[in-house]
Amino acid sequence: MGIAQIIINPNYDRTSLTNDIALVRLAKSLSFNSAVNKVDLATPSDVAGNGLEMIISGWGIETAATGLNPYVLKKATV
Repeated sequence: MGIAQIIINPNYDRTSLTNDIALVRLAKSLSFNSAVNKVDLATPSDVAGNGLEMIISGWGIETAATGLNPYVLKKATV
């Protein structure tokens, strides 16, 4: 699958890793199947509040000591 464009957050700070998010535009459309599917994004009515559990996910750096990015998507309930 080719990548047509990567859009990095203009406020990304490489030192502190704040605003560490980017968009990837694929060269072709995906075909959804059991291994490839969409991610549901939050809506304005999905407001986090005290005592509510939320799911987060990402590939981000796990420890600053190694600086290595994992190859497996992580998921946690917070």
